[in-house]
Amino acid sequence: FINVEQACDLTLKTPEPAAINGLSIYPNPAATFFNIGSKANPFSRIQIFDLMGKLQRQFELGNPVHEYAVSIKYLAPGTYLVRVENWVLTLVIQR
Repeated sequence: FINVEQACDLTLKTPEPAAINGLSIYPNPAATFFNIGSKANPFSRIQIFDLMGKLQRQFELGNPVHEYAVSIKYLAPGTYLVRVENWVLTLVIQR
């Protein structure tokens, strides 16, 4: 389970990427995919949790990257927490 207190405050309806410590998630809200970008540190693990803390999907990327596109076609519309290494961002899926 994920500690919801680690969640970062984001403006969810901004047309520009909301970034924290060089980490950004966009577009947000998203419909079929979203991108994760990191200007500072590369990442190799992405986890998507529902608001109950249940892991919905996990990606082990192998080699660390600074950018990754995630398909979310399989997830129902709603609000999710996206954990990238030690950071947690909020993602809204709208269709």
